[in-house]
Order: sequence, then C-alpha cells, then structure tokens
Amino acid sequence: MFNLYSKISFLSTLIILLLIASFSGCKDHITNNGKTTENKMYVYSNSGNTFYLVDYKTYEVVKEIQLPMSDTVSYDGMQISTNRDYLLFGAQGQFPDPPSGFAVYNIDKDRLKNLFFTNLNYGIGYFIAAENRAESGLIYVHWRDYGTYSIDVFEQKVKELI
Repeated sequence: MFNLYSKISFLSTLIILLLIASFSGCKDHITNNGKTTENKMYVYSNSGNTFYLVDYKTYEVVKEIQLPMSDTVSYDGMQISTNRDYLLFGAQGQFPDPPSGFAVYNIDKDRLKNLFFTNLNYGIGYFIAAENRAESGLIYVHWRDYGTYSIDVFEQKVKELI
C-alpha cells in the first residue's frame, strides 16, 4: 500500500504535527461526519491523494480519506479554512503547461466540494494563510519567482497580486 518513502514521510509529518498540537495545548473540536469529536486533527504528507484524521492523544488513525484522483491532476499542500469547515489543497493540471488550482474538501459532508483551476500557470503554490474572518474563502498563496496572490476559493477567482 505504501512504499518506504511514503511511510517515512507520513510518519515524520504526523510526529511533527502531533508535537505541535501537544505543545500548543490544542483542545479544538473537529467535525467528523456531523459529530463533534475531541482530540482529532487532519494530517497530510503534502503530496498525494490520501490524508488522515488522527487522534493526537492516542496517536490512532481514526480515518483514512482519499481525494478523487485522475491522471491529469495532482495535489500538494493543505490548509484549513478560516471557519474550519473546509480543507484546501493545492492542485496542478497536466503538463506541459500545467494550470494551478485548488481542491476544496467539505469537512461536514466528508467529500470534495469542488476542484477548480486558475488562469495562473505557475505550478504548485505554497499556502501562506487562510485566516481572514471577513472573507472566509480568501487564501494567500505564494509562487516562487511569480509573487503572492490572494485567491477566493469559494468564488473561484484570483483577487489580486500582492
């Protein structure tokens, strides 16, 4: 199921995130299938189509979640939305001129809400933030050599180059 590199990458990511949660005294609730559960967090190895819901107190993988995968789309990076109701993934289209895009995963409904591509063909961007209470769908993404953009994932449009 996993190759050795995937296992090491996943375990390294999981350990780092669990340590951060432990040190920060994380007591947030995460909604899972309409039920509120304590001590849970989403873990993603920053590539691929699999991520996990993990109990960071017991180190138990509660659920393995698969994003829909095709030969023409790859995922990279994850960020939680401002209101903590969506997970946002970077997406990239097919080569030779891959468009940059985003996948929006609805936590309450436990499924991918939508996948869209922007008019930016810069490859995978790096999430900077998604913490703007006034605009819950607004994220900031940086592409090396191209700049930082604000993007509204709910309206599916690039707002501005910052």
